[in-house]
Amino acid sequence: MFSWVSWYSRRMPKTLVHAAPIANLDAILTTMDAAVASSTQRAYATAQASYTDYCERHGWDLYAEDSNGAGEYIGRVLSFLQSMADEGRSTSTINKTLAGIKHHASRLSPLGFMILNSSREVKAFMAGVTRHQKTATKRQAEAFTLEDLRAIYKSLRPRSVRNLRNRALIALGIATALRSQSLADLDLGDVTKALSVDGLNVRVRWSKTDQEGNGETITVRRSKSKALDPVAAVQAWIDYLSAMGITDERAPLFPHVRGTGVQLDRMSNPSATVTDVVRQAVLRAGIVPNLPGTADAYSSHSLRSTHITLSYAAGVPESQIAAVTKHKNMNTLRGYDRTASEQAAQVDYLGG
Repeated sequence: MFSWVSWYSRRMPKTLVHAAPIANLDAILTTMDAAVASSTQRAYATAQASYTDYCERHGWDLYAEDSNGAGEYIGRVLSFLQSMADEGRSTSTINKTLAGIKHHASRLSPLGFMILNSSREVKAFMAGVTRHQKTATKRQAEAFTLEDLRAIYKSLRPRSVRNLRNRALIALGIATALRSQSLADLDLGDVTKALSVDGLNVRVRWSKTDQEGNGETITVRRSKSKALDPVAAVQAWIDYLSAMGITDERAPLFPHVRGTGVQLDRMSNPSATVTDVVRQAVLRAGIVPNLPGTADAYSSHSLRSTHITLSYAAGVPESQIAAVTKHKNMNTLRGYDRTASEQAAQVDYLGG
């Protein structure tokens, strides 16, 4: 396998080949990694692990040993990406996966990185994926009604560790309109008592719209409805963790739950994990029949969609909704509103 230092050294003028070694190589790599948010680094690591597993299952080498193997290397990468497209993965997910493979190639195989970065085949493939998904009918994640939420929370009422976590996860996901990755990144110490209102402050250290990690705080108010109150759901979960001796502010707010125990590791695939929580809750609450595929309209994005849809329905000003969701394009925000087209319905053509 290539080392980028040895690779470059073979291309240095002969008079420099015997120069002193680069002593601060680790510091260089650390500085390069600092250009990528920690959450993105974890996503890249997941992408690389999936690609590695795919190659191992097919008996393929990860990288090309020399330029003669460029074609086969490109074919292996595209085969992996095509398998993701066949599974219905989104363009953004496939793009992020390719970025993760390139990122690791830049460290482990500079030749592989250069091959992928300059490949017309890779660019054509991604253009094809984008075009195909634009022309395909895309169904937005279904939002919950208030009746749905009451049914879901009622179904999660038994005080098991999994139910406590899932109720808090769903309630906070809706209240903050956070994406699954941002929910997975939350630490215990990121949730504190609000000072001027009855509620909680949630510190979001990084998000899709905050790549530099400047951070922001979202305040979640207590609801008058005890059955729907997100503050009570989150506080009950934090109290449970505290009773279990889990009080470290750096511990993940929503760790893995296995059986009746909590494992203090973060979700490795937040989108899939939260989607599974949402769909299981939908089925358990009887919102859809318990049959294969009936809950597929719901996903991790349903939490964000629910916040926007219910806010519009309640008459919350658009600017206030966007302040939480961080939408800059109001047309994109309005695309989440399931109520506007419904309000246009009329029966005047039937005489009233």
